[in-house]
Amino acid sequence: MLIGYAIFAQKDNDSCMFLSSDPNWPRCSKCGYTRDFDYVSPLFKLNKKLHDISSTYDDKEIVTLRFKEFCVRNKYKGVVFKELPNDPGFFKLEVKNIIKFDTEKTKLEHYKYCDKCHNYASITPAFPVFLKGINKPLDDGFYATDIHFASGNEKGPLFIIGIKTYEKMKKEKLKGIFFDKIEQ
Repeated sequence: MLIGYAIFAQKDNDSCMFLSSDPNWPRCSKCGYTRDFDYVSPLFKLNKKLHDISSTYDDKEIVTLRFKEFCVRNKYKGVVFKELPNDPGFFKLEVKNIIKFDTEKTKLEHYKYCDKCHNYASITPAFPVFLKGINKPLDDGFYATDIHFASGNEKGPLFIIGIKTYEKMKKEKLKGIFFDKIEQ
């Protein structure tokens, strides 16, 4: 049964959110990785502004005002837009509607747990993706998994949208977005 779509953006904006030159970047004193994956560096500068959604090298989704207006127009709750200090009209996308990733049905590979920040150096899921407690199509809206995937400072949640949201986004013709079916 189709329950929704994962959304992705290419790492094509030639930018990096976590900059070693940023003295305020919250990092773990033991493992060195970020403690706040939602942090927006005041030093961040978006190098390429080609798409309505794009991704930094460290996997932070950046969206345009057009993308934000689409979400506001559709009254999507739990979608947060942090304006980029050096790039007016561009925002870091965050989703606060959390759904649990089913770690019993989907095997995870994880490495190097840090007992100070309670983070893994790397978490990789096996596919297909299974979500815990989801037995019907997701409602119109945006969701994020409770687990962050990838390695190092590139970790982030999987963003998932409902089927109606997918249909609306296709009509909107937002640039730079890719979809992958999530079936349970």
